[in-house]
Amino acid sequence: MQSPQSSFFTVEHHSDKAVLVLHGEWIIDHVSTLEQLLEQLKSDLSHASELEVHDRQVEEFDLSGAWILYRFCQQLRRGGCTLNLNALKAHHLAFIDQIIHADGEKDPPAKTYPRLFNRIAAFGKFCVEGILATKSFVTFMGQVFTVMGYCLTHPSKLRFPSIVRHIEETGFNAIPIVSLLAFLISIVLAYQGTTQLSRFGAEIYTIDLVAISVLREMGVLLTAIMVAGRSGSAFAAEIGVMKLNQEVAAMQTLGINPMHALMVPRTLALILTMPMLTLFADIVGFVGGAVVSVLSLDIPFSMFMERLQATVTLTHFFVGLCKAPVFAFVIAVIGIRQGFLVEHSAEDVGRNTTRAVVQSIFAVIAIDALFSIITTELGY
Repeated sequence: MQSPQSSFFTVEHHSDKAVLVLHGEWIIDHVSTLEQLLEQLKSDLSHASELEVHDRQVEEFDLSGAWILYRFCQQLRRGGCTLNLNALKAHHLAFIDQIIHADGEKDPPAKTYPRLFNRIAAFGKFCVEGILATKSFVTFMGQVFTVMGYCLTHPSKLRFPSIVRHIEETGFNAIPIVSLLAFLISIVLAYQGTTQLSRFGAEIYTIDLVAISVLREMGVLLTAIMVAGRSGSAFAAEIGVMKLNQEVAAMQTLGINPMHALMVPRTLALILTMPMLTLFADIVGFVGGAVVSVLSLDIPFSMFMERLQATVTLTHFFVGLCKAPVFAFVIAVIGIRQGFLVEHSAEDVGRNTTRAVVQSIFAVIAIDALFSIITTELGY
């Protein structure tokens, strides 16, 4: 017995078995029509125990048509109807048969803890990555010293306009924020020192505390941390974006050494500006200490200056100032290297910029601790 027909299928009934013959175009353009016709067909097939599907007369078949047929077959299957898809063309709907007969979603596998072999493999991978990172860093440092040495021995090769521009960006533009930070930190040191020294009636030594702390440690250290967050991150982001925009590759194509054009001006500029910023931080730190001494301790400004002259020596000044170029070199090299390590996407720029700041601050604090140990052991 033959049942309703349409331009997309014909249904034949044989006792408990029904045969669905597909024809026409089962494509995305006819999705709405197909859904309506199949919805009407479900009532005609409600009593069929088996459905056999043929697609020998189908003219076109795309994924949308296959998905509609799949949903229709699934609904009949849940209603207890047995499906026979053996007559389907393999190149048309073989994957539909696989989907229908596939098992339901399986539970995710239980979490397994790594065994000894996996732990050893992970440790080996960590060691190999560490060795490769060390090799890359040593190679980069070799390039830095080679290019820097060549440029310093051949001043005509230096890009003075670029150096001056970076001096302005990393030095003069940073004076306000560095000065404000040094002023506030000196006030904090003065107030904390006054609180503790007042117990012994030695408030006058607050001036010594502020002067020596600012000159030897806080001035240069806080300036380096601020420069790392400001200029080190800028170096990494600028060079990283240039890598993504193929500007570094264009330099190499034109015969320009990127290390010469990008690394040398930034590094020299930061080495020149860091001592200047440290000097500003020291001076502003003294101003902050003077404000606290005059307003809180009732120490006349003339007495503050006398105590400052008695406490401050060139040794304290040079111990702090000699750290500045070292910190500047470390911050510049780390930021530039992280910029050159950007490879694939804008996500790398953000990640490497963060790494530049974190590594720079860590390196600055570690080197400052080393300086403190050396100067103390040498008696300075």
